[in-house]
Amino acid sequence: MNLDVQVLEWRKKLLQDASDTSFGWAGILFFVPGVNLIATPILIAKGVKKDEQLVAVKEEVDLVYRAVQVVELSLVPSIDEFINSLVKICGFFNDLANELSILAGNHQENARITHYKKIKAKADEIVKACRYYMCKIPDCETNLRAIPNKHDKNYVQEWLLRKRINTEIDNNDEVTLAYWGIKLFASDEKLINLIAN
Repeated sequence: MNLDVQVLEWRKKLLQDASDTSFGWAGILFFVPGVNLIATPILIAKGVKKDEQLVAVKEEVDLVYRAVQVVELSLVPSIDEFINSLVKICGFFNDLANELSILAGNHQENARITHYKKIKAKADEIVKACRYYMCKIPDCETNLRAIPNKHDKNYVQEWLLRKRINTEIDNNDEVTLAYWGIKLFASDEKLINLIAN
């Protein structure tokens, strides 16, 4: 995950430098007669495009940071606590199995009564913990169902694609049927793929 962040930070710096260079040259060439009519609009458009990509990369960096925080602060401690709970339960049942095997060989009434009193106290704790666990299952299930199925969707890249499509359509004198369809159905990926192919 750290490598992804480094790559995105590097891309962010490159895009920022490219944008600054384009706008800088556009400003300089604006004062050169004749050249300013051709070069300045091209360089400004290039700078704007780099700025849009820069916004997308900044959002991707934020997404990566937030994903890392969710995993580190929520998921890892929850899984760790769940594992600790399973270890405790496993230990209890191992102790119980050992005691029952000892009781099976020992037919004294006093040992059975002692075991019964000990287990009865533990049973109340176990029943209480199980009821608590059962109450939490619907919340956990709801939280898990809230996670999107198509996790490969990246809203930043979708935004950038829509921005590019709109820019191409706006800059294109001849709007083809395919461009019109893509712009119209930009939110429906299946239709875009159908039109593009």
